[in-house]
Amino acid sequence: MPPYANLRDCIIDYLMKIDSVQRLQGLVSELSFEKFFSQKVFSEKISYGWFSKVRNSTNDQRDWYKVAVTSYNLSDAEKKLVDKLSRNGHRFFIIHPTISIGSPPGIKLELTQYMHGRYGAWPKVKNNELVRRTESLEKKIVKKLKEFSGKISKKEGKDWLITLAISDLEILFATRCLLDFGIEYATDVDGIYYDSAEEKLNFIEFKRKDPAHRYFSLLNTSTISQYRVKSKEYSEILIDRIRLASGDEIERLRSQQEQEINNKLNDSTVWNKTVDECFGLDLSHITNVELCEKNSIKYNYVIWNHSRGKLNTLFDMKFKPKDNPEVLLKVVAVEDLRGMHFTIGKKSGSFTDDPRFQMMIPKDLFTECKINYP
Repeated sequence: MPPYANLRDCIIDYLMKIDSVQRLQGLVSELSFEKFFSQKVFSEKISYGWFSKVRNSTNDQRDWYKVAVTSYNLSDAEKKLVDKLSRNGHRFFIIHPTISIGSPPGIKLELTQYMHGRYGAWPKVKNNELVRRTESLEKKIVKKLKEFSGKISKKEGKDWLITLAISDLEILFATRCLLDFGIEYATDVDGIYYDSAEEKLNFIEFKRKDPAHRYFSLLNTSTISQYRVKSKEYSEILIDRIRLASGDEIERLRSQQEQEINNKLNDSTVWNKTVDECFGLDLSHITNVELCEKNSIKYNYVIWNHSRGKLNTLFDMKFKPKDNPEVLLKVVAVEDLRGMHFTIGKKSGSFTDDPRFQMMIPKDLFTECKINYP
């Protein structure tokens, strides 16, 4: 058992074990959004940390989760979100974690469900279903953490994580455990706020990326569902052979897969190719755009227009960009999604080697945000 001097060292070590280098880099970027970018772009109070998983795909009813300290009170924006969406069958849960030192660390969860009522959002009385849900999540996480006990921890992002308060580390660790092992295939929302002047809820999605230079539009349809069908069809090209392969054969098959998908997209009887600078949004996040459009919520897409790089070239130790950033903003509607493109896994900074399909938004639809720097 590693000689952890304190809970901080224990949590950081396991964060370095359970997530990939790309995910650890993403954590630092997300913390930069919370500590720098969101405060420069928006004047409203922002709530962070929500993620959701579809419970009923027919009606897009979801379970929403947020990890928070025990004394956490919902913000006004969160209360309005719960009140609006729980009327349509969505469920909201605040998760309070207790982390204890160990190898692996111990984790206990307490769930509080919120729902709409006569006077707004309020906590629901605990019941057997909540108890069972809590126990199930704990068991899944503990079982998976044991598999990492003998793993060597990575170093990416550690210098930034050690600057966080212990309560923030506990929330971050519990959130990562839930997303990695407990509530898989969830979709996050980087920020939520309420615009009192417009009387409207807002979602925020933040990404650091540089633009792509082309996208492909289906000739006979503009519906998102048809793009999802095509992305699923193309993702399955050679996938059975790839899963059975090993070593250099995987790399060869991935290259062949990439070429075959490109051949499909360049079929001019099915697709129209547009050469233009554009930014992508993962298909999983398009569901949030659709949810917002359906429920009169604004979806704000914030881009830090910057290519990939090592963390120490991007951020100082307070999560602030080292150089004056170019920040772009677009309030996204479904009609702004002009086509689709893809990259093969880690070429795009993805966390897997599978093809990553995105819906593309032309860069000229974004507005540059003039921010005070530093």
